[in-house]
Amino acid sequence: FERVVVEVGFGGDERQVGPVDAAGQEERLVVITAEEVVMFSGWVQFRFRETRALTMPGFFSDRYSPGVRKSAGVLAFVSGVMNYGIFPAVTANLIVAFCGLP
Repeated sequence: FERVVVEVGFGGDERQVGPVDAAGQEERLVVITAEEVVMFSGWVQFRFRETRALTMPGFFSDRYSPGVRKSAGVLAFVSGVMNYGIFPAVTANLIVAFCGLP
């Protein structure tokens, strides 16, 4: 285990923040490598341009089926509601509880 050192403030004060898990670093390295392989190979982008679709929903309809397009739309809607509605509310309640605000 290593310790992460974070610089705080203008005076260069340093605080040590929890141990860094080596396995977590390895997992991140694998994910980053996989993302770079997909990005540099153009695995998704090539097919998108090949269909000459102007939007991702149009690409899903042309390449796969209207069902995939609808499923992707539902997934985008649910994730948007969570990101813009539920997560900020939970975070606000956590901050209020943590800081002891009324």
